[in-house]
Amino acid sequence: MKIKIGSLVVAGATLKESPADLTINGQRLIDEAEFCRAESPDFYDRGNERTIVEFNVWRLHETLEEADIFMLDHAKNIPAVADVTLQIEDADGSVVGSRFIKQASCQSVDRRQKGVSTYCRYRIVGGVIVNSLI
Repeated sequence: MKIKIGSLVVAGATLKESPADLTINGQRLIDEAEFCRAESPDFYDRGNERTIVEFNVWRLHETLEEADIFMLDHAKNIPAVADVTLQIEDADGSVVGSRFIKQASCQSVDRRQKGVSTYCRYRIVGGVIVNSLI
C-alpha cells in the first residue's frame, strides 16, 4: 500500500518503504442521553465519523548525513492538513484501487535513527474513508 499526504508519499515509495503495523481505527460520534426514570439510554447518531490511521516506516539511507538530514527535515515537509490517499497496488506495483480521507491531519511523526536507518511512526486523523475526492 502506498500512503500519500497531499502530494508527499510517506509510505510505499519503494518496496523497502512500505507501511508496517498499519492500523485503521474508526469511531462514530454518537451522543448518549440518559433520561430520568428511563429504562435505557437513547442514542443519537450525529452522522460524523473519525478515522485514525497509524503506521510505521523503516527507511535505509545511503549515508549517515542523509539519514541525519531526513531526521531533522522530514516532519516539516509533511502538510499539517491535506487530503490523504491510500493506494492499493498489485504485485507489479500497478494501482488497483484508491481510498481517501479528505482534509485529514498528520498529528504526529515520531522519528528514530539507528546509523543509516530511520524509523517513523505516523498518526493521521480525519473523517470517513471515501472512494473519491469529488
